[in-house]
Amino acid sequence: MQASGEAITLEDQFVILLGSLLNDYDIIVKIIENIQGMDLFCVKEMLHREYEGLIRKEEIESALRATRKMYTSGARKQNRNNHGFQGKCFNYGKYGHMKIDCRKNRIVPSDGKAFTCSDGSHGGCILDSGASSHMSPFQDEFAGIRSLGKVVLISVANGVQVEAKGIGTVRVILRN
Repeated sequence: MQASGEAITLEDQFVILLGSLLNDYDIIVKIIENIQGMDLFCVKEMLHREYEGLIRKEEIESALRATRKMYTSGARKQNRNNHGFQGKCFNYGKYGHMKIDCRKNRIVPSDGKAFTCSDGSHGGCILDSGASSHMSPFQDEFAGIRSLGKVVLISVANGVQVEAKGIGTVRVILRN
């Protein structure tokens, strides 16, 4: 505007200045627009104070995020520095972590899906079609079964661990 020879009025300066601000300044912009008789110095001073307030707010939020991260990383870990632990895990036998921090203790959440079917008879078996392996408590229903070479523990839904006895094939007859 000034390049074309027109003089820039104080009102035009306010419009340009306030229109170029981020959305974070919306409240202070509305306040400035509703105050009569403001000069450019007062507007700049109010915007500077708002800027300092936003910076302080960001610093506080950053500190809170850092504090929250420390406490949400696990209740048992919040006051302990594990980076220097060189001992042996009593659970897994590997060096570099304690039994309390062992990965083997963690239960992995799953988004499993279960589908069931029943004809109403008693003593049936429920097959989980979302599972990668199926289990049955009835050994006589297996067409072929072989024992495992080592102890295998399976965590079930209620958190209890059950021991697997063998691997085999279950034949299922489906009606058309």
